[in-house]
Amino acid sequence: MISAMKIAAVRRVHAAIQPFVLGAKRQLGPRIQAVADIGCGNGIMSALIMQDIRPDRAMLIDIENRLEVPIGGAVWFKQLDVCAGEFVTDLRDRVHMATCLFTFHEFADPLTAVRNIAAILPRNAGALIIDRSEEGWYGLSHTICGESARVREHYEQDLAMIARTGLGKDDGIREFWEDKARPSLPGTLIYGNVGTAYTVLYVNNEIA
Repeated sequence: MISAMKIAAVRRVHAAIQPFVLGAKRQLGPRIQAVADIGCGNGIMSALIMQDIRPDRAMLIDIENRLEVPIGGAVWFKQLDVCAGEFVTDLRDRVHMATCLFTFHEFADPLTAVRNIAAILPRNAGALIIDRSEEGWYGLSHTICGESARVREHYEQDLAMIARTGLGKDDGIREFWEDKARPSLPGTLIYGNVGTAYTVLYVNNEIA
């Protein structure tokens, strides 16, 4: 059962990132055939952004099935690890827009994850990655206190991951996207820090 508090919290976050979702959609074209939400978690945010994008079909991707929302129509869930070869094999050229919201820092190998996401995108397709800065993660502490033990444990793991990868601090984020990710991506990469989040839009627009 999804609590009203949880839904309200997700809706607040969605309202903050919605302009970036809609901006990415405009960049990629008026009609998006297929969207893959990578690291969909419980699926609540996925359901909201699919209402924004309105793709012909949606694919929810996660390393484990923690969905708390019903899946119906042209929506399916697949258990995949973005850092594994199977991810590319299963999704190559089937995705016109990929999203990854507040889970990028959790990937075991972020650079492999970036390369695999780029590998599944046909020409003129793109990926929108949004994650919290360190300030954004620590700002969640007052809401996490009222959640379940599993949620609190996941939150502590998030803090440990951003400390390990540097994907929560401005200098670590810039180093990763500018020095590591950009040289290996064939296409346009636009990133920036906005409030307590950072946003990355990658478009595979390089001519073969």
